[in-house]
Amino acid sequence: MGKRSNLSSLTLVLLVANFLHTAESQQSFITEPTGVSVVIGQTITLLCSVSDKAGSIAWTKKVPISIERNIIDPNNRDRYSIIGDNTGEDFNLQITSAELTDAGDFQCLVTASGSDPDIQSVSATVEVIDVPIQAFTTQPSNTNVPVDTSATLQCSVVDKAGFLQWEKDGVIISNDTNILDPALTTYSIVGDSAQGTYNLQILLAQESDEGVYRCVVTAAGFSEQITSNTAVLSISTSGQRLEILPSNTVAREGTNTRLLCRVADKAGVQTWLKNGQQLNEDTNVIVADDRYTIAGDQENGEYFLDITNISPDDAASYFCTVSGVDGDTPISSGGATLTVTVEPTISIELIPTDVLVDEDDSVTVQCAASGNPAIIDYTWYYNGIEVTSGDSRFVIETTAARDSSYLQIVSATDSFDEGVVSCEARNRIDRETTYAVIKVQESNIYTIVLVAMILIAIIVFIVIFALFIAPCLYSKHMKKSRVSNDENLIATISDKLQHNFFITGNGHVPSGDGKSSRRKHRHKRRHHKHKVIDHEAKKAEKKLKAIEKDVIYEDPDSLKTSKKHSKSDIYPEPRYVEYPLSTPRKSLDVEAGKRSTRASLDILRPLSQTPELKTIDEIGKRNSKDRRSGSRRSSKATSSSSGRRQSSDRRSSKSSSHKVSLSPGEYAAREEYDKKLRELSDIREGLVDDTKSKK
Repeated sequence: MGKRSNLSSLTLVLLVANFLHTAESQQSFITEPTGVSVVIGQTITLLCSVSDKAGSIAWTKKVPISIERNIIDPNNRDRYSIIGDNTGEDFNLQITSAELTDAGDFQCLVTASGSDPDIQSVSATVEVIDVPIQAFTTQPSNTNVPVDTSATLQCSVVDKAGFLQWEKDGVIISNDTNILDPALTTYSIVGDSAQGTYNLQILLAQESDEGVYRCVVTAAGFSEQITSNTAVLSISTSGQRLEILPSNTVAREGTNTRLLCRVADKAGVQTWLKNGQQLNEDTNVIVADDRYTIAGDQENGEYFLDITNISPDDAASYFCTVSGVDGDTPISSGGATLTVTVEPTISIELIPTDVLVDEDDSVTVQCAASGNPAIIDYTWYYNGIEVTSGDSRFVIETTAARDSSYLQIVSATDSFDEGVVSCEARNRIDRETTYAVIKVQESNIYTIVLVAMILIAIIVFIVIFALFIAPCLYSKHMKKSRVSNDENLIATISDKLQHNFFITGNGHVPSGDGKSSRRKHRHKRRHHKHKVIDHEAKKAEKKLKAIEKDVIYEDPDSLKTSKKHSKSDIYPEPRYVEYPLSTPRKSLDVEAGKRSTRASLDILRPLSQTPELKTIDEIGKRNSKDRRSGSRRSSKATSSSSGRRQSSDRRSSKSSSHKVSLSPGEYAAREEYDKKLRELSDIREGLVDDTKSKK
């Protein structure tokens, strides 16, 4: 009984031990793959670990991809691999540079072996997302610039996701467009950040700015951190150095373009590099392509690379370098990218293309562009360095319609502002660049001084002429005009005395009644009008006409045949007439004590003996004598007409047998006539005084 019980217990123990041994030796998964989503270009890793592996392990994607550690898919052998401990249990599948074709369901399986059955992992779905990853399109390169000039280190990123940072000697100095160190006042980030351009520009570079620079873009989203290569910035205080650097250029296929480079104090050999390929040695092009030529003024250090009939193969990065010699350090510009477009999308023009400006003057250059799509922005470069708003030497203005942009050089200097101005116009898919040469000429101080002296001499002459010469000429002219007017006035009055009052050549007063005489006189004046010389003569003429209307003409000759008198009363032709005046004669003395003018008319002289009166002066001379004799005679006149005739007879008998007395009618006519002549004499006196006062 005891023996049978011990046997049963042993058998049970053996069965359990055998079961446990069988269970432990069967193959099984330790780690199975899981689904994952990645962006194009990323790396994919699918995990698979097996314990007590007995059969063969394989990865499948509907079809076998690998067996054990060998990739059997010929299309993916360069990107697919099995990683892990080759002596261990790890058989992980790794896919680099993921592509859209990598998307699908992956599974890890182990074939049966012996008592171990087949085992299969869960299915893992891989999703590849078509999202671009940030990457550099332009990286900084070694740069050498002269002291006190601008230096630009280039850095451009496509599909930027993180922050772009510049580092100087390993220290971060910027974050995107912000300079973090406030002490770096000459540092700025320039370029179109919307297009991923974050160039580092240093104005008026000094030796303290020398160092090692690089740009870094931090990881974000599906993009990993990327770091550019390093660039050494050196500042030259002497020796050869680059004054004009090549800049990025966009050109259309089949057109021509030019890349700029100017070297100061050149000692070595200048060379253009196209993606590292040497194109020339100074002016000698060493490649078998006649589309490449070296242009510019080599004596001035200009080595411009001209490319004609551009083709897509010309798209590359170009560097301007100069070899070191005799202790001069080799120098090189940054890479300038030439982009070639197939169809024209931008038309651009720089006005003018050649500018000559005087030293210290300002000049404005216009960049006019149009495109399809429309122009969105302009970028100006001066000697290959981008012009920014922080540079006080320049003023940039762009129209609201983006059809033109203007660059003004505020004050050109011969040593600093002579160079090449480039304008880049950009639309959504393309960019075009054109340039203009600015040359500054020294101002000619001698020419300026000479012109200034000529202007001063002209001004002085004008002042002297206005103050001295012109008044003298005007005074002389007016004096001649007054003399001429006075002579004409005297002649006019004399003529009026002779014609308007009908004093004839023999001294007789013409016969006829007053009305017929006035009618004849008016008829005569209508046909014989005298020219009025000036306003004074015109006034005198008006006064004479007024007096003329009131004169009563009485012809003494008619008395000879009057029926009222007998032959004994017929008077001979009078030679001297004397009669008392009804009113005292007005004195014609003017300004007593200074001068005396006698202007009375010859009314007392016998008319038969009076010669023809031609001028007022002759009348005045005669009247001055008659006034003296007439004043003595007038005091003896009587109040009655008979007394007057007797007194007249007595005086006439003493003086001359031709003197006769006048009848009452003759006396009245003579008295009225004498009154009018005195009025006329007063007018003449006033005119003479006015003429003398003007002189």
